[in-house]
Order: sequence, then structure tokens, then C-alpha cells
Amino acid sequence: MINAAEAFELINNLDRREAIRRFGPAWSLVVVNEALEIVALGRFKERPTVVQVDELVSEHKGSAYFYANPGVYKTVEALEARVRECEDAFRIDWQSPKQ
Repeated sequence: MINAAEAFELINNLDRREAIRRFGPAWSLVVVNEALEIVALGRFKERPTVVQVDELVSEHKGSAYFYANPGVYKTVEALEARVRECEDAFRIDWQSPKQ
């Protein structure tokens, strides 16, 4: 598990010196499980391809994910709110076709 504060730092490249922060990864993929916990976070210089997304998400079957960029979430609380919004993805019955 990755706590929201750590995910916030990684998304915003705060793990890098300020002088080189803008050269850090511009895309993050946040994977959330049914318990609304961040189980993985992938960082990419460019928008991840479908194959890259599948590789990361396949390790966490039944999880939801969303993209994030540096600066999108101004606070840890804003990121936590986005993680809670993933609950909607788990309410959908993806197996039943719409009629």
C-alpha cells in the first residue's frame, strides 16, 4: 500500500530536488483497490500506452485506476477525495450487459 501523502509526493515529483523537478515524470497512474487504498503508482515521462497500463493494472485484479499529473491535486486531501471517488467504479456491475 502507498499512503496518500507518499502518492502526493510522487505525483508532484517532490522526491526530486526543486531544480530538476520539472524534468520529472509528467504522468502518474494511480491504482486503487476495493478498500479504497492506493496499491500501486506508476510514473511515466509520457502518457502511458495501453500496454503499460495493462502491465501495471494486471498485477492488481479488480482494481480501478486514474491518471494524475503534477499540480492537478493541490493538497493531499484533494488526492484522497479523488481516491474515494473510485468507489463509484466498484459499484458498477461490469459483467452484466446493458439492456
